Amino acid sequence: MKAIIFFKSLSNYITMEIRRAKNSDLSRLAEMYLALYRHISGPATSSLESMNRYANRKLHQKHHFTFVAEENSELIGAITVRLLSKKRGHLIDAYVEPVQRRKGVLRKLESRVRVFLKKRDVTSITLEVQSDNVEGLSSWESLGYMTYEVSMKKVI
Repeated sequence: MKAIIFFKSLSNYITMEIRRAKNSDLSRLAEMYLALYRHISGPATSSLESMNRYANRKLHQKHHFTFVAEENSELIGAITVRLLSKKRGHLIDAYVEPVQRRKGVLRKLESRVRVFLKKRDVTSITLEVQSDNVEGLSSWESLGYMTYEVSMKKVI
């Protein structure tokens, strides 16, 4: 099922489509994953080639479902959910292009995932976000997510 969202911006209607990712999206997904991982871990992180392999795995792996936000035939965001159990989904690799942030794209992607999961009788969604990712923490909290577990690490 596709979700098409219309919103008004500067007296023009912009059409954003939220849909399941497909094979033809792989190279663009890889670019977004690379940007995400470099944002999180720094510029030396990974390569486009490794992200192409990663995107292909996520798109075809059992229990993984990727949705994309498309505007004017351009992918501007993506989110993947993994079914961890019959009742729990786990969000991974949520990304929105920087120029598209604060426009409700993540909210629409997450909403589409919720509808998808509810149809499968999933009752909860979890995710992980790094403690120093202030923008990410704020975004997820604004969507109603709450801290329920804390992980810690020590570099040795």
